[in-house]
Amino acid sequence: MSAWELDSPIKVSLWQQGIVLCCYIVAVFAVWVAYIPLWLAGTLTVLLILLYVFEYQRHTRLKVIRLSTQQGDWFVYLANGQRLKVQISAIMWWRYLVVLQCHSQALQIPYRLILFPDSLQAGDYRKLQARLRLGNLGL
Repeated sequence: MSAWELDSPIKVSLWQQGIVLCCYIVAVFAVWVAYIPLWLAGTLTVLLILLYVFEYQRHTRLKVIRLSTQQGDWFVYLANGQRLKVQISAIMWWRYLVVLQCHSQALQIPYRLILFPDSLQAGDYRKLQARLRLGNLGL
């Protein structure tokens, strides 16, 4: 196993959940500051709360639970135990965020992995950042 190889579980990011919660709080404040009838503001607030609860439940059930590489190939592990070989078609990374646009021949569905520093173990996140920064992708 090379020093560049990666094998890390993916957790639900508390950073991402916090950002989403702040956006919903701002939306609720915007509803109550707007010049609309009180019954409409209450209805919109209830709808926003229900939407937040639905999205929270959807995001806490991760579909991708593990990210790994082996000899230059990228693999993701799904919650049902399936291992998929993926190709990385687009990469965006910043210090506190990595976005990988992936697609698999088996699923024929492109999807994004959005990884915050608390999504992976600290050493694995640094290794992923270095691998992306140095272009050692195995593409």
